[in-house]
Amino acid sequence: MATTSPKWRIALLSAAAFSTLVLLLAASANRFTLSEWAYTSNIDLASQFKYQEPVIAGAPVQATGSDNTVHSHDSTPGGVSIPSGTEAGRPAKPHQRIVAMVFAGRKEYVSILDCYLQRNLVRNGGWLDEVMWVMRTNKTSDIVYIDELTDQVPEYSQHHVFDEEQDEIKPARKAYKLCHPNTLYIKIDDDILFMEDHAISTIIQRKIDNPNNLIVSANVINQPTFSWVTQVHLNNAKPYLPEFGKPDDFVDDDRRHMVDWRASRLPRWKESEDKAKFDINSAPPFRGHRWLPLPEGGNLDQTPIGGLVENSTSQALKGTSNLLPWTVAAQQHYSFLSHLEDDQLSLYKFDLWTYENQSRNTNFFAFSGDDVVAHHVHGDDDVWWTVRLPAKLGRPAVLDGSAVAVHFGTVEQTSEIQDRPGRGLRDTDLLRRYRSYATEFICGKPWGSPMR
Repeated sequence: MATTSPKWRIALLSAAAFSTLVLLLAASANRFTLSEWAYTSNIDLASQFKYQEPVIAGAPVQATGSDNTVHSHDSTPGGVSIPSGTEAGRPAKPHQRIVAMVFAGRKEYVSILDCYLQRNLVRNGGWLDEVMWVMRTNKTSDIVYIDELTDQVPEYSQHHVFDEEQDEIKPARKAYKLCHPNTLYIKIDDDILFMEDHAISTIIQRKIDNPNNLIVSANVINQPTFSWVTQVHLNNAKPYLPEFGKPDDFVDDDRRHMVDWRASRLPRWKESEDKAKFDINSAPPFRGHRWLPLPEGGNLDQTPIGGLVENSTSQALKGTSNLLPWTVAAQQHYSFLSHLEDDQLSLYKFDLWTYENQSRNTNFFAFSGDDVVAHHVHGDDDVWWTVRLPAKLGRPAVLDGSAVAVHFGTVEQTSEIQDRPGRGLRDTDLLRRYRSYATEFICGKPWGSPMR
């Protein structure tokens, strides 16, 4: 292999540094952010930062959730809220090994989730000892991207269980065979695009405190079979409708054009004759479109979520977990971002929900490796964890309403399907908005730093 003299090495490094500076200046001039540069350049943004332990100070204060449960926090000068029962300012981690099992592959989602996972590593203030990337893709760009992540982050490991000729069930069954006893796991889908700092510790602690609970799920926004609870029962939906015409400054580029995630920066929706043509099963108006808040006093009944009622929704979703239309999911997401900006996530919260042996999605949940070793997963893992094994063992699958996370969308919500052109949620600008939020508050920042 040819070698380079020290002088040439210095010259090359200087040239690289100059090129980086030019890119950063261009990013500033064109509102092209670091996270977008990292995404398009196959650079892991979070690994470019040096993590620091959160600085904790101040006396405990009391915070009351929407369920009137009093939670104790330690206050910090920067407005950071750290749960009580801490070690060096963070929740005291249990002695058990805690591992995230991410069913992964899709770079456009993983590049956002990675920031949250690194933030939750033990060395950065969280509870995760390891992150297992369980690959369910043969797409080269996805595999290369996660290869780079696992090279950069010591706590990351990569596991290939996917065979192109297999169905979706066999890889999941093979993945659970990677589990070990005396270990607590959190299964996370790769399109989880937001999680509260305490989400992982909350569901893990609930599992430890109540070992009879077979699984403990987080409160996942756009978990299709549970969405009627969060949106209808808890009245969290806001009136939004899609923008039918492209704005003058519209840029159709998911990777390079960053948007402000804040809902308050959106213009109000204007009455349009296209509204009469739009219903709950309509196609997206155009790729990269926004959903806009209705003017003051706008009628929720005229929006997709307004057409949902508890009885019809729960009955329709009994047989499958993927029936929730993309339009309802989009309205959920924009409503969530509005509540996030206004510091109103307490509106989504409650104590505990029991699945009662009904099939539900399992996008983000805690389970014990002991249970997997004793009872090997068979068939669809959603059905296994929420119906079959709970019925067999007489142990409940539960959902902790105090730990909020966000799931982007199902295959049906993000792909072109029969009788409906377009890619559903992928034709909105929502992915840009979640990336924008993560860039501002999550990427390269330790657990416990401000999230708004």
